[in-house]
Amino acid sequence: MSSSGEPVPGGSVPARSAPDSPWTAEAWLPQATQQPAHQPAQPAPTPAPSPVRKRSRSVVGMAALGLAVLGLIVEVIAIAIAAPASATETSWAVASVLAWVANGLTLAAVVTGIVAVVARFGRWWGAPAIVVGLLANPWLQVTVLGALG
Repeated sequence: MSSSGEPVPGGSVPARSAPDSPWTAEAWLPQATQQPAHQPAQPAPTPAPSPVRKRSRSVVGMAALGLAVLGLIVEVIAIAIAAPASATETSWAVASVLAWVANGLTLAAVVTGIVAVVARFGRWWGAPAIVVGLLANPWLQVTVLGALG
C-alpha cells in the first residue's frame, strides 16, 4: 500500500523513509537512533543527595537543644518544689535530686552543643543549646550569684 492507501504493484510495502516535510505526522514520531559501536555508553547520572541525609546531620544539635530545654524544665520544677515556705525535708531532698539531674542535663547539653558547633552537626541548633545550657545550669547560677552577693 502506498501512503495514499492504494495498493503498490507487486504487493510489497515500501520502506519507511524520513519525511520530506516537517508538517507530516511522520516528522513528529520518534526515530530510533543507535550509538556507534566505538563510543562507550554514557555513565548513569548520579542521584541528587536526599534532604534526609542533610537533616540527619543536624540531629546532634537538635539533641543538644532538647537536653538544654529539658534541663531548664527540671530546674524550674525543682525550684517550684523547694520554694514554698512550707517545704519539708522530703521536698528539699526531692528538689536537691532534681537540681543534680538538671545539672547533668545542662552539662550534657553544653558538651553536645559544642560538638555540634565544632563538627558542623547542626550548628544553628547547637549554639542556642550552649547558651541555654549555661544559663540554666543550677551549679553555675549558685556560683555566679554567690560571687556577686
